[in-house]
Amino acid sequence: MQSRFFFFLFLFIYLTKGFSQGVEVEGYVFEEGNRGYLNLATITMIDKQSGQELGTLLTNKEGVFRAQLPSEREFLIVVAKNLFEPQEQVVSTVGKKDGEKIFLRFKMDRKPGYIFEVTLAEKKKKKDVEVSVDAISDVRIEVYNNTQDTQIINIPHHPEHTFNVHFEDGNHYTLLIRKKGFFNKRMEAYVNVQGCILCFEGVGEVKPSDVLSEGNSMGTLLANVELDRIYMNKGIVLENIYYEYNKYGLNPAAKFELDKLINLLKTNPSLVVELGSHTDSRGADEYNLQLSQRRAEAAANYITSNSDIERFRINGAGYGETTLTNKCSNGEECTEDQHAKNRRTELKVVGRMAVDPFENKSLKEILEIEKVDQLLAEIMSQDEVVRINPGEELPDDIKKSLGEQDSVSIQSVEPIVNAESEDIQQKVEETIVEKLEEEIVKEEPVFVDEPVVEEPVQMAEDIIEEPVETVVETIIEKESREDPEPIIDMEPESVVQKKEVSTSTSKIVKEVEVDPGRPFRRPKSLGREYSGFMIEFYTATTELPGSHKIFYRHGNIIIDQNRDGSYSYLLGKFEEEGDAKDFLDNIIRPQYDQAKLVHYKKGNRVGG
Repeated sequence: MQSRFFFFLFLFIYLTKGFSQGVEVEGYVFEEGNRGYLNLATITMIDKQSGQELGTLLTNKEGVFRAQLPSEREFLIVVAKNLFEPQEQVVSTVGKKDGEKIFLRFKMDRKPGYIFEVTLAEKKKKKDVEVSVDAISDVRIEVYNNTQDTQIINIPHHPEHTFNVHFEDGNHYTLLIRKKGFFNKRMEAYVNVQGCILCFEGVGEVKPSDVLSEGNSMGTLLANVELDRIYMNKGIVLENIYYEYNKYGLNPAAKFELDKLINLLKTNPSLVVELGSHTDSRGADEYNLQLSQRRAEAAANYITSNSDIERFRINGAGYGETTLTNKCSNGEECTEDQHAKNRRTELKVVGRMAVDPFENKSLKEILEIEKVDQLLAEIMSQDEVVRINPGEELPDDIKKSLGEQDSVSIQSVEPIVNAESEDIQQKVEETIVEKLEEEIVKEEPVFVDEPVVEEPVQMAEDIIEEPVETVVETIIEKESREDPEPIIDMEPESVVQKKEVSTSTSKIVKEVEVDPGRPFRRPKSLGREYSGFMIEFYTATTELPGSHKIFYRHGNIIIDQNRDGSYSYLLGKFEEEGDAKDFLDNIIRPQYDQAKLVHYKKGNRVGG
């Protein structure tokens, strides 16, 4: 034991002080293919006889390391660097004299993968051209390796406007960037997985900094990631969501863009938005107003039907021809392309929930919640209850997704006696809903009446809202403002109410119409005098409980009890059969393949 102590002391002195006694080792670490020396590679010294790790060194900027080792022994030298395969060599000082040198070369083979270098900037428009200006720092940056189920980066306040991350071959990564006053930015990177050699989602353009290796299996990639600032009531045109003349059906390009909007709303779960639809000037003004409302509702219904976005978070508003983008008003001769520019859909942020359900959660926690949501959605979409007898364990996939504690709590639920009972069906569904709400939002979604501070809301440390004069605005405003005000929180009401927001320099009176702050609403009964066309998208032998999935997806459901005692759940009210068919084919049937058109006269169904 004493001799080993003196040996370690001797080695420590040589590694740190560089005494002349002993054998000097000088090593060079470089990348295979003469692509340059590697600095900050870790050199680990191991006594080969005992296997004891003796110490570590780092290479300098020329990729060089030096150490002095005692004679008459054997050592294992291991070289490691991120994104490279480790290398090792056995070094013997047996028969070497004091002061004698041993030269080593370590050729490092890079692992298949990439260094991803990101520059953060704010996106702005100058003369209708989008440009990135003003580098952004002090952001929260998180990177999660989904393949290895590991969070590899979590920086709460990154001081720089650039960062880099190592992407290894065969892995799927999720990146999340958050900064107050800006839309959260989420990106996905697939490195030789799921059929993608190198695929990105939500990043934009990615360029190699130099020539990639043969097969594009390794190298350095550069990306400029742009963050959008959040403004209140600033219209953002959703690209490629245009409509044919006198139609409101969604084409594949429009659905693709709405899918991206779904991801935006999921990544920013506290925002309440408006989808505003606009027509061209052809046709009667009142008809265009009705047509635009149908287009807006078609877009909003697509979002809620294809996601778990709560209906109260998205409002469809029709503006008709009141806000044209060009000169093509009534009586003006214009080309079809010019008219098409006016048939558009715009996104506006109109409110924010007082509590952001993800504000204090890490990316890892967010992804875990999404897994639970996905599992619950799959269970609910099957319209069946999994029966668990007393003493039986939950299936492994459910147990893993819910977690040990949640599995135990659900396991302890009283055994199901009659799986066909409506009361039991409702109890199980409400248990699932309670689990969902517990994971995502601890309180009911609410809005606040007043800003958190009495001064004008500060969207960023260096940008403060300018004082404004007294104005009156509504969600359905007729003109876009050149200087939109930053986001202001609001309180949901089932009817229109006027609200006053006081600042030190102005008073703003707003009319706001927002759905109640519940994630679902009970259906309305069909009026006895109703005549027209509707879409039957769901049927049930008994009346569905309020926790059923369809009430999360749709906010204007009509219920009608049929002659045989069953229940029909309906959407839309149309005077023209053609309009109802368009709604059925473009919006409803892609989600409910059994949906059909039904005709009513004075509250009675015509035909089957």
